[in-house]
Amino acid sequence: MISTFNSALSKKEAGIRATHLFFRINESLTTMQSITRPATLLALLAILLLSKPALAKADGSSTTPTGISEASGVASSVAFIRASDLTTIDTTATSSDSEETQLQNALKSEFVRFRGLTQIQGIFLRNGKADVTPMTFRETNLRLGVRTMFDTPFNAVLQLDFSQEPNFLDAFITYAPNDRLSFKAGAFKMAQNLDFNVDPGTADFLTRSVLGRELIYPRDIGVQASLNLAKGMIWHVGLVNGDRLSSSPDDKMLLVSRLEKSAIYIGNGSLRAGVFGHIGQADLTPLGQFRQIVAQGRRLLVGVDGRFVSPDWILAAEMAYSKVETVPVTVPDIDKHSRFFGLMATAGYQFNADQQVLVRLEYFDRSHLTIDGYYTVWTAGFKQKLTELFTASVNSTFRTEQNVDITQFGVTANLQFRF
Repeated sequence: MISTFNSALSKKEAGIRATHLFFRINESLTTMQSITRPATLLALLAILLLSKPALAKADGSSTTPTGISEASGVASSVAFIRASDLTTIDTTATSSDSEETQLQNALKSEFVRFRGLTQIQGIFLRNGKADVTPMTFRETNLRLGVRTMFDTPFNAVLQLDFSQEPNFLDAFITYAPNDRLSFKAGAFKMAQNLDFNVDPGTADFLTRSVLGRELIYPRDIGVQASLNLAKGMIWHVGLVNGDRLSSSPDDKMLLVSRLEKSAIYIGNGSLRAGVFGHIGQADLTPLGQFRQIVAQGRRLLVGVDGRFVSPDWILAAEMAYSKVETVPVTVPDIDKHSRFFGLMATAGYQFNADQQVLVRLEYFDRSHLTIDGYYTVWTAGFKQKLTELFTASVNSTFRTEQNVDITQFGVTANLQFRF
């Protein structure tokens, strides 16, 4: 992720940005997943036993906590590759004696670094006047990953998530010939909007924004280039299968791009803004809260986003428009050509490095469908950093939909362990 506030913000802000959370909640709340998985625990135990402690590399490699899908290269290119990966929010190094740094150093060998994330959620959901009030627990993330630390332009990342089937999540190779250019090839999350591309352990809210869930294309197999332009401009462009993590026998291809400007200093804070989009062929991308619409065919998306952070405030907004060809799943006689428009606005206040409150308003409009209409979602959240490794948070969500007499209200509590 691009480091935007390295020099402009206070130590208080640096601590806060290092503890941002991201929490992914599945749309269906009818299935409870087991919190204790013997195979997962055995795998984690094996890594802990086999990983030998090692000192930081002599070339100056940082132990800054970042997302597992960061790339890494030679010492001269490490900073830019991390900046260009767009899978973590801007982070800064923690103190050398922090719990997180100690654990990272214990799991780091001379050539590899391990990362992990566990998130356990308690979910309460009520649909208007419905008699049923479901409540359940869910293991939304149980990730374990490794990235190489070779002193060459080439490095690799592998990440598994044991809370889903299949467990495979990321596997890609990076190449950074210099500090201005880097390449990524394999299966990964592409550089798109800010909310979608943050690391799961660092985003503001427990749930991704409507734009991320409804419009942004997910992980795929392909290649991506990132170019560090002058004056804080970064350009990402990628070509992927358009068929998620599968081979595409139908020659589907999707071009994805993002142009971003970082470090626009305003007062005692900094603004980061970008434009993004994709065009081409896509296959089998579920849309909508209940995944009743599937994008399959030509696809176009354009969007813009921005994020301002100061020692006290977090302000973010994004907007996107998408035109796709769709096929029905549960909705009959759907119009093949569908249009979607969405926007999101977030405001947050940071009491100190350990506490934040956040409010988000989302609006999403569907056109040219048999289920035409719009809905709005209000979300309020509170985050509390417990230790360097543990964080707790609570979200409350209220949703209303046009021409629907049932509103939806939900509360989600989360406990996270991350290193």
